[in-house]
Amino acid sequence: QKHKISYQNWNDFEIPFTFNTDRSHIDLTIYFHKSQIAEIETIEIDQKIHAFDAKYLYKNQETIKKNDLDLDFPLGINLEAEYLFSDLKEEQWKDLLIQVKKDGFNSLRIHKVYRQYQKEGVFFLKKFQKFLEVSNAYPFSIYLDLLSYPLGGNHQDGWKQDIYLYESLQNDLDEWIQTLSTIKVDHANFFEWKKLKFLCLVNENSLFFEESSQSLNRFNSLLLKARSKKWITRKNFKFQIMSKFYQRLSRKLRELNYQGKLFLSNYQLGTEDLEINQHLSSEVDRHLYLDYPIFFQKIVKVKNENPIEHLNKLKKHILEISPQRGLYLSEFNLPWPNRFQHTLIPILLFLNHLRPIKGLWFYDYRLRSKDFHLGGLFGIQRFRSIISQLPYLAELLKSDYQVTWNQNELWIRSQKLLALSTMKFENKVEKHFTIWKNCQNSKIEVFTLERAEGDLFDATGQIQIKRGQKAQELDLSVKLRQELETLLKCRVDRIDN
Repeated sequence: QKHKISYQNWNDFEIPFTFNTDRSHIDLTIYFHKSQIAEIETIEIDQKIHAFDAKYLYKNQETIKKNDLDLDFPLGINLEAEYLFSDLKEEQWKDLLIQVKKDGFNSLRIHKVYRQYQKEGVFFLKKFQKFLEVSNAYPFSIYLDLLSYPLGGNHQDGWKQDIYLYESLQNDLDEWIQTLSTIKVDHANFFEWKKLKFLCLVNENSLFFEESSQSLNRFNSLLLKARSKKWITRKNFKFQIMSKFYQRLSRKLRELNYQGKLFLSNYQLGTEDLEINQHLSSEVDRHLYLDYPIFFQKIVKVKNENPIEHLNKLKKHILEISPQRGLYLSEFNLPWPNRFQHTLIPILLFLNHLRPIKGLWFYDYRLRSKDFHLGGLFGIQRFRSIISQLPYLAELLKSDYQVTWNQNELWIRSQKLLALSTMKFENKVEKHFTIWKNCQNSKIEVFTLERAEGDLFDATGQIQIKRGQKAQELDLSVKLRQELETLLKCRVDRIDN
């Protein structure tokens, strides 16, 4: 049934319909005109409020266990410089690094360091060096963005495109590299430090994306000057500028004896941006967010869709943004309040099946707290459904496995492990979960939605209305668990899509 609603009735509108009790659920889709701004706060059916997950029963979150992972693969987390050096005290660094190690990670990506240096100057360098010395006591490789969202000055924050187009900004980056070279860690100059394995020149910065009026005018001026001497297309001129930038800086870094991987940039982009990154570097780094918040005043909104229902779209996207030889993912997440974090590990295995993932850093990570939401929208440390699935990821990345999927389920199969990520109805309520079975000892482990006790969401789950503190996870009934266990038959035959 379709109902057209005038804007005068947005505050409270009644839709008459009949519901067959033999059906398991109602699909209610509401479209707003593109010229209007509106949100759905609550849905009332038969005088009962229906908010997202209002009928779910939760239990206290199970303990996040220590992971001892054997990996020859960088599996890491992002640490924001502002969090490390402004929010945390120095004595908390060790607690954070111990937690990272216990969770099973072996690499740190330190993010927005130059921005913090802009704010604090030389005083910051001492703190940065001290943190690196503390981290040196742990078995972590280090990934550093040389330039990540710098303060704008006479340019927009981030220097999007401008870094390629203005010599003054490139001089600033040269000075920053020279400044970093004065830092010593473990008796070595910074760029010779054996644990510094990955450098990205400019985080999320490309001449093929996010142009401003300033960068467009500057580029057109440089192009006209170049064309006065010899004709060149816009694309080829962009390639020429980015190539010159990369080659000059890579030469400088090699002269400082940096021996690790070197990336130009790392957007969620394919086409020309992927082409230039492949051309310049033997390895490609990309970012991948399966949902992303929209910020409006104090409101944060996500799609809150289960990624398992969009695997064909995700397959197309990963093939577009990555080369056949594989990629690094230096930022990966499904940001809160999207509730389907339990799908992330199976989805990573799905992606790795399509394109080899050579290194992975979740975005981002904080000290765990009794307050579930203290980690912000991106902190993954609070989710048992991510941390406690890491051993399965580590195991399967070292072995052969099969992947099959359909509209709302994803299967992962190997000789040892079997996993299913899907949903089932119980008492007319959707229950989303990921279940793993060890085929050698028949051990079963289930992961599902997580939240804080007292959390309240709008009817679609896209906006959080109220925040709780104590971590909880969905409580699946014994009957449903038994039903799920019967689905997991250990076998290796492939189900074709």
